[in-house]
Parts: sequence; structure tokens; C-alpha cells
Amino acid sequence: IEEGVTSIGTESPALHVMSLSAPIPNPVSTGATFHYTLTAPSAVEITIHDVKGRKIVTLLERNTLPAGTGSVRFDALNVASGVYFVKMKTSTGVVSRKIAVVR
Repeated sequence: IEEGVTSIGTESPALHVMSLSAPIPNPVSTGATFHYTLTAPSAVEITIHDVKGRKIVTLLERNTLPAGTGSVRFDALNVASGVYFVKMKTSTGVVSRKIAVVR
């Protein structure tokens, strides 16, 4: 068994259930789009947080979405310059991406 292998057999259904693209564009001055993929239907929440972990904006609030791809738009006009994190949370996990807002 190779180092790092923790199980043998078929892949767990919980693996690879979601993905979140890097924001386009990044850095951003007015707004950015995030693309996501779900391999199974799931309740999804997408939020923007500052570097201290405080929620700044909710882009998608616990909506149950079908499997497939989609996108959400982040309007950065009312957000101060700085580094932020977009967090996508589903019933199977959390993924985040860094975004920079510049003026």
C-alpha cells in the first residue's frame, strides 16, 4: 500500500460531489463570477468572508440545487479593497477560493 492511501475499493459517493472555480476576474474591481459543479443534488450556500472569517455577503443561501453546473455573481462595488474568501458549503463539505478586491 502506498503512503497516503487510506482505503481500498470503490470511491465513496461523498467524494468529488462539488467544485468551485477560481473567480473570474481576479483581482476584481467591480464584480466577479464563480462557476460551480455538483455531481449530485445538494443544499448549497455560497458566502463571501473577510480575512478574519466574518461573513460579508451571502451569494446563495441554502438552496437545494440539482446536479450540474451553475454560476453566481459577486458584486464588489460596496466592498472595501482587500482579500476575501468565497466559501461554498454543501451537505458533504466545504470548499473556498481567495479573491482580491482592488480599486
